Amino acid sequence: MREPTTDNQEVLFVAINNGSVSLTDFPHLSGYRTRVSQLRKDYGVQFKDEPLIGTNKRGRKFIYQNHILIDIEEAKSQYNLMTRIKQKN
Repeated sequence: MREPTTDNQEVLFVAINNGSVSLTDFPHLSGYRTRVSQLRKDYGVQFKDEPLIGTNKRGRKFIYQNHILIDIEEAKSQYNLMTRIKQKN
């Protein structure tokens, strides 16, 4: 697979390689949840959401979502389409 060149591609790339994606994968990308929503809405990528519990730097518990890819092969097809389209522009 080609290297990602957009935030949407990066989120999908990590999800494909890990099987899932969560905020722990993107501490540098504050809008990663928007990217997951765009992947669902605009590209039809399906995720199953799983709540996880984390601990912040002050020791407080919080709940966040782990987005698990349902069909990795379909996600790879979408990723290849996304990167092909981006390369042509």
